[in-house]
Amino acid sequence: MKKITLTITLLLATCSLVTTASACGGITNNKTETMTQKRKLASDDAQVQRTNKDLATRVINKGTKVNIHFGDVVIPATLGNTSAAKALVAKLPLQVSVSRYDFDLCGTIGQRLPYKDEEKRYGWLNGDINFVPDGGWFTILMGHEEESESYGEHVNLGKVDCKLSEIKKLHGSYRILIELAD
Repeated sequence: MKKITLTITLLLATCSLVTTASACGGITNNKTETMTQKRKLASDDAQVQRTNKDLATRVINKGTKVNIHFGDVVIPATLGNTSAAKALVAKLPLQVSVSRYDFDLCGTIGQRLPYKDEEKRYGWLNGDINFVPDGGWFTILMGHEEESESYGEHVNLGKVDCKLSEIKKLHGSYRILIELAD
């Protein structure tokens, strides 16, 4: 009886882990879903920089400056002009609970953000702040851009304006505050 209970407990824990991991710092791979279609990638139509890998890949020249508070650590960021980014700006200040995973900080935003289908992209660029419509995830991504296409559709909200190494120092869970910069 103890062996059956332990097996069921481990099975439930594994299912919970896979469900969480597939949304944040995920382990699922959707490559087989639509390989015949031309997918829009995070880099499509994006202005990028590739000279400094410790900075966000995406460049946003005009956007809304915000600060994201992780306790005493403040991360500056720029929100872009997608429908979801504009809706996020309208909700500021906003608190979101996030946790650190392998290559992102991620949590549910608690409310849906509107977006247009043409704003969805497969994957991300390092340093992106994204909304993942499938599950309502808010995520700050700091790595694995090269294989990110396999993690499904994202809507870009913006990008961080600090060194990625500063974000990589953050570990654990946070109740972050996103607010307009002064």
